[in-house]
Amino acid sequence: MSKLPRPIFYFLMLLLAIVLAAIINSMFGEDAGYVKMQWRGRVLQTSFIGLLMIFTALYFLIRATVHFFRMPKKFGQKVKEINQNSARKRLTQGMIDVSEGNFSQAEKRLTKSANKSETPLLNYLNAARAAQAQGKSDRRDKWLKQAYENTPEAAKAILLTQAELQLEADEFELSLATLQKLEELSPGHKQSLRLQAKLYDRLEDWSQLRDLVPKLRQYKSFTKESIDKISLTANTEILIDAATLEELNSSWIALDKTTRAQAKLIAAYASGLINFGEAKQAETIVNSALKKHWDEDLLDCYANLTEMDSSKQLAQVEKWLKKHGESPTLLQVAAKLCMRAKLWGKARSYIEASLAIEATPERYQLHGELMQQLGDVGLASDAFKKGLQLLTGKVSNKILPALSEK
Repeated sequence: MSKLPRPIFYFLMLLLAIVLAAIINSMFGEDAGYVKMQWRGRVLQTSFIGLLMIFTALYFLIRATVHFFRMPKKFGQKVKEINQNSARKRLTQGMIDVSEGNFSQAEKRLTKSANKSETPLLNYLNAARAAQAQGKSDRRDKWLKQAYENTPEAAKAILLTQAELQLEADEFELSLATLQKLEELSPGHKQSLRLQAKLYDRLEDWSQLRDLVPKLRQYKSFTKESIDKISLTANTEILIDAATLEELNSSWIALDKTTRAQAKLIAAYASGLINFGEAKQAETIVNSALKKHWDEDLLDCYANLTEMDSSKQLAQVEKWLKKHGESPTLLQVAAKLCMRAKLWGKARSYIEASLAIEATPERYQLHGELMQQLGDVGLASDAFKKGLQLLTGKVSNKILPALSEK
């Protein structure tokens, strides 16, 4: 049963009071009592029951009057509540549309209900994402501007969203400018630093990424392991990109002792030395590093020391095979050295043993080159094909039977 509106309720209660008063008055008749009141020359004479009726009527009349004057405010609140409920539903549906890829519909829903929403910031930020998904960067910026004008206290969240969307749209300069503005507003903001790291990685600006690492550590923007990986990547790429021997050596010297001990960096530095004709120095560095700490990242670099005596190198690799076991990487290096020494049969045994343990595109490539040298065009073509398939993900990288087995 629905609740009666208050004015009707008060009117019914007033009627009920009058009826009860009339019944009581008829029951008591003249014995109902007598009341006389005088104020400023005015006299009120009534029975006791009549006085009760007057007070009752006044009570309900006052309640009805108060409620009447409150009605516009309550009506406004009710309308606001209805609008907010409608806006809340549109926000929910709009976010569902974004998730489902219905970006045009999402943008319309989110912006239509933004001015009535309890959380207009969410409406505008999601509308900006929907606009960008349609390739409409002008509308994206419009909704971001609306978000700021509506909720200026959320400037950091808005700038972060703007920088992220600009980065997604490959607007690198704009994204960098936005992140610099955010850095001024909130120095050391974790998410801002994360986006900066992503931006420098996309730009392949390794020097800037390397210089950002101390801040990433200071504000713990990533886990320690992730920051270590970022640092290693930046320093490695700087060594790889060195245009001269002087630049290579200065980049290497600039690294601290602990950083220089990392195998991947040693390999990058040694490879650079080889490229600039300093194979002897590279051999010394690689051999010294392997004696201190065995790491297979350095083995491929060792195989690229083409100016060294391949027979002596092969003898060293075979000693390592006895000492460290037949790892696929070590077997691959042995195959490379055998091919350089034109020991084709031995090279085939090593590369096929390597592939049997772990197949990689590089090992298939090496096997194909070897088969070409041996004049077996069919096996060479098959090896190149398998390497390409593995590279494109069509074949799983798993332990395979030895290729010599039929």
